[in-house]
Amino acid sequence: MRQDRGRTELRKGDSARYIRASGVDQAIEGLAGPYGVRRFVLFFEVRGESVRLVQLAAVNLAWGGGPPPPDPLGERVQALERTMGRLYRNMATGPRWTRCAMGYTRDVDGRSSIFPSFGDAVDSADLSSLPMPGPPGHPLETPETLNLLAQWDGPLTEVRGRTAVVSADWDDWEIKDDTTLFLHYDSAQESDQLRRLRCRVLATYAPRWSRFVWQIDPPIFKETIFATSTFSASWDAAAEICMLCVARMRASWLFAQPIDEHDKMLLAAVWL
Repeated sequence: MRQDRGRTELRKGDSARYIRASGVDQAIEGLAGPYGVRRFVLFFEVRGESVRLVQLAAVNLAWGGGPPPPDPLGERVQALERTMGRLYRNMATGPRWTRCAMGYTRDVDGRSSIFPSFGDAVDSADLSSLPMPGPPGHPLETPETLNLLAQWDGPLTEVRGRTAVVSADWDDWEIKDDTTLFLHYDSAQESDQLRRLRCRVLATYAPRWSRFVWQIDPPIFKETIFATSTFSASWDAAAEICMLCVARMRASWLFAQPIDEHDKMLLAAVWL
């Protein structure tokens, strides 16, 4: 099964309609997270009336990614098991199985594939049977980016703290020339109704599409992630990479505000 522009393609067998009808494809996408290169195999067994995930096979890729992101509460696994239960019941009148494997790959552009195996075919389902998604890796998961975040952990912690305590009590705001932030306070005394701060617009983030876009040209730093004009991301990852910019620019905090009806966010570094 392969996903291209929002659709996942079944790569072998006649189970595509069952997998889509039961929501297994979407549940595996949820387990894989909103971005990143992935390559793993999920092994399931029927136990009583339920289908349980019994093994996840994955290795870290040299260019970043590979396994799915952490699922500390097990919510994504539970959602996947529920859809696998539906798949088992939906296939009860067709090919019966008590074991199942779902191989999964996703490249840096978000094109994903699912490789299902049932019954005895599960014995030959392993990582070596899956194609290699990359290189390149996703810019948020490359060793270069992860090392950079680790190196700047101290300053990043300070930026997070300063950003967290900013009181967004302004009534309106505007940014001029991408360098000056004006905060308007309608209820304040006349002398305090306008606050002017130095800023630098960094990026936009569209949660509807999980899409991050740099608004700085040329790139502000030399590393690959800053030279990659747009990439998929979660909100937390988008904010984190912009806070890294704030720290490296020696700014004070990260300004983030919606700018359209779809809650697209504008992110800017602000100096006090």
